[in-house]
Amino acid sequence: MGWFSRKPKDTISKSAVGNLIDIVLNATGTLSWKDVFGVMNHEKQYTNNTTAALKLSAVKCAIDIYTGMIGSIPRRMYALEAGSQAKTKVVPTTDNPASRIFSHYFHPELSADDGLLTIVYDVLMDGNCYFYRERDQQGRTSRLYYIHPSRVTRGNIFRASGQESLSTGRKASQGELLYRVDTGVSTRDVRTEPLLLPKSDIAHFKGKVLDTEYHRAIGFVECSEVPLDLYRASEEFGWKFYSRGIATQMFLTTENRLAPEVLKRLEANFTDDPNAPLEDIFRTRILEQGLKPVHMGIPFQHLQFIETRAFSVEDVARGLNIPPALLHSYMGTKAGDADLSQAVALFVQTGIGPLLSRIAGQFRSELIPLPSQMLYCFEFELLYLYRNVIDKFTTALRNLFEIGFIDRTYGAGLLGMHIDPNDKSSSLRYVPVNLMTVQHSLHLEEGADLANDMAEAQIETTKKTNEGMVSAEEHAAVTEKAEAAKAPSGGKMDKSPSGDNIDKRIRNAEERVKSAFLNVINGLKQYETRVLDQKKQSRPDDFDAAKAEFYNDKFHGMLMDQLAPWKDMISIGSSTLDTVVADWVSNQKSPEGIEHEVTCIES
Repeated sequence: MGWFSRKPKDTISKSAVGNLIDIVLNATGTLSWKDVFGVMNHEKQYTNNTTAALKLSAVKCAIDIYTGMIGSIPRRMYALEAGSQAKTKVVPTTDNPASRIFSHYFHPELSADDGLLTIVYDVLMDGNCYFYRERDQQGRTSRLYYIHPSRVTRGNIFRASGQESLSTGRKASQGELLYRVDTGVSTRDVRTEPLLLPKSDIAHFKGKVLDTEYHRAIGFVECSEVPLDLYRASEEFGWKFYSRGIATQMFLTTENRLAPEVLKRLEANFTDDPNAPLEDIFRTRILEQGLKPVHMGIPFQHLQFIETRAFSVEDVARGLNIPPALLHSYMGTKAGDADLSQAVALFVQTGIGPLLSRIAGQFRSELIPLPSQMLYCFEFELLYLYRNVIDKFTTALRNLFEIGFIDRTYGAGLLGMHIDPNDKSSSLRYVPVNLMTVQHSLHLEEGADLANDMAEAQIETTKKTNEGMVSAEEHAAVTEKAEAAKAPSGGKMDKSPSGDNIDKRIRNAEERVKSAFLNVINGLKQYETRVLDQKKQSRPDDFDAAKAEFYNDKFHGMLMDQLAPWKDMISIGSSTLDTVVADWVSNQKSPEGIEHEVTCIES
C-alpha cells in the first residue's frame, strides 16, 4: 500500500490501525476518509437491499422497538472477584479505556450511545458489526472506528495461508484469521487496494445465526429475503391499486358494432377533464348502444390486501424475534386480543434480553485481553426493560426470596443491579418463620429427650445410692453428665442446683418437652396462616376450593409428619394427636386452647 509504505518501519507506532486512521483523516496518503469509512457501493446491491427493507413500515418499526428500548438502559463495566466471579465494584471510565468505550464514547466523534445503536442495527440487519481497533501504549483497546458491513462481505474473512502481506507491514501467520476490508467508493474503483488486517485489529460483533464457514453471522435481510420480497410486492401492488382506482379496473362492452363517431363521443365523455376533482368519479354516466360495464381486474373482496399485509408484518416480527402482537400494537393495528404486558415480557426474555447479553459478552471478549476476561464483565441494567411489567417480575422474585431460595445479592443480579459488597446487608437471606420455628422445635425436642434421659438416670442412681448399691464417685459422674446436656439455645436443660430436688428436675424436663411441642404447633399455625393469605390473593375466585385442597393434601401430610414423633411423649386432654390432626383438617382451623391441655406421658 502506497499510503503505508512511505513510512519507515521504525516510525510505525504500536497501533498500526491507529497510524492508518491518522493518515486517512489527515489525507496524507492515497486513501481518503470516504474510501475507508464511507458506504461501499457494489454490484451485489447490498446497500440497496438494506435501504429497501427499511422502507417497509414493519421493518422500520421493529428496528425502532429495539433501538428505542436500548437507548434508555444504563450500562456499566464491573470488576469481578477471580474465584467466585462476584461483582466487587464499578470500573470508572477513567480507570480502563474499555469502560470509557462502553459507557462514554468509542472515539471523540462517536458517542457510546450512538455506537451501541450502530451495533444493534448492524447485528439485526446484517448479522455483523465491524470496528477498527486502536490501541494505547499499554496495548489496550482505546478507540473503535466503525466499518460499514458493505466493506466486509461474505468471503472477506478467511484463514491465512502464510504468504499474505498484511497492511500492518508484516507477513501473516499460517492459519491466522484475516479480514479483508474493501476500500474506495465502489468495487469498480481500480485505484484502491483492499486493507488486509489480522483479527487482533478488528472488533467484530456477531448476531445469533452464525455462518461458521465464513467466520461471520447472517442477519435479518439475508435470512428473510423471500418474505421481504413478498412484503415489498404486496405493498407495491396495494399502492398501485389504490392510486389508480377504477380507471384500469372497468371496461365497456356491447354486442353491437359502434360507429366511429359514437366511440369518439364515449371516449370524450370519460376523458373530457382528467384534472377533475375526486368527486367527479361518482358522476352519473349514460351508456348508449347497449354498452355494459365489465370489471376485468381482481374484485376487491378477493384482493385480501389487508390480510396479506398483516401476514407480512408477522413475518417481520418472527424474523426479528418480536412477538407479533407487540409489533402490531406499535404499528397501530390489532391482531387478535393479546395481553401486551405478557408480550413485552416475552420480548424481554427471548428478544432484546438475549441480544443485550450477547453484545455485553462480546464487549468483554473483544475489548479485554484473554487473561483478564475473568476479572471484568459488561452488563446492562435489565430492570429498565422490565419497568412495564415490573409488578409480575418482582412478584416472582419475591416468592423466590421469601422461601429462602435466593438472597438479596442474587436477586439484584437478576435485575442487572449492583449492590456494594461492603454493605452489611448486601447478602441477606430471608428465612421463613414457619421453617425457623419447626426446625428450632426439632432441636428442642432432641434437647428435651436428652434432658429427660439424664433425669431418669439420675433418679435411678440416687435410688441406688440411697440403698448403698452405687459409689459416690459413680453418682457424681452421672450428675456431671446430666448437667452437661444443654439446649440448642445455649442454656442447660437441667437448671437444678444439685441432685437433692429430683422432682423439680423432672418437672423442668417436662416443661421443656411441652414448650418444644408448642413451638412446633405455633410454627404450623404460622405456616397455615401465611399460606391461606397467599391463596386469598392468588385465587380469590375459588378460595374455598383452594383452601380444601390445601388442608386435605399438603397440610394434612405435614401435620402427620411433624406431630408423629410426639405421640409417645405428649397427650392433649382426653384426645390423641391423631384426633387433633383429624379435627384440624376437618374444621380447616387450628385448634384453640391446646396449650392448656398439653401433658407429658409418663414413661
